[in-house]
Amino acid sequence: MCTKALLLVCVFVITFNNASSTLSVAETAKDTRSITITIPRHVSMEGRGVSFTRWGKACCPSGSNLVYSGYAAGGFFNQKGNGANYLCMPTDPEYLSSAAPRTRSLLYGAEYQPYDSKIFATNVHDYNVPCVVCNAPTKSTALMIPTMVNCPAGWNREYYGYLTAEKYNHQRNVAYECLDFDPDGIPGTSQDTNGALFYFVALRQCNRGLPCGPYQAGKAVSCVICTK
Repeated sequence: MCTKALLLVCVFVITFNNASSTLSVAETAKDTRSITITIPRHVSMEGRGVSFTRWGKACCPSGSNLVYSGYAAGGFFNQKGNGANYLCMPTDPEYLSSAAPRTRSLLYGAEYQPYDSKIFATNVHDYNVPCVVCNAPTKSTALMIPTMVNCPAGWNREYYGYLTAEKYNHQRNVAYECLDFDPDGIPGTSQDTNGALFYFVALRQCNRGLPCGPYQAGKAVSCVICTK
């Protein structure tokens, strides 16, 4: 049995001079109601912050608060299944069940793969990747901009570094992430265990959708995380 749907129209009118808000709700032409909500002057109407992940570090930038720190992880580089993104795994995981699923997606720790590029100031090749989730309490939007190290006017730079993803000829695809320009390796993890991998991103060649001149083939692509 189908029930007759009602047309619901909501109109929000906020009056700051009187420190009050008016909500008008019209459900049908025959049923019109209004609700007035008084908001104290000391209550801010701004957002309560925005969160972002800093890859390659275990501490948040100045002005941002720690949500949690952990270890980067993801699917194995030569497996076609699993997830298509990196994850920042907390240092103190909680489990709901002790039973093992019969079929599953698989998760592995992540390693840097800069080889001998000399791009990083320290050698972190094959080290596992730390990460931290941060909250910028006075901001409402976070944005990652590729090929930039500075933010647009009016935006705050949280951190900058290099665009990373999985290697072009590996089985696994992964979303691009911005890795800190001076990453730390987790101590005692330099063994080559593979898993999820962080590779630099570079243009194969310019003039194939991206013009030569501003874009240069072969160079590591930069990135910046901005908040506003």
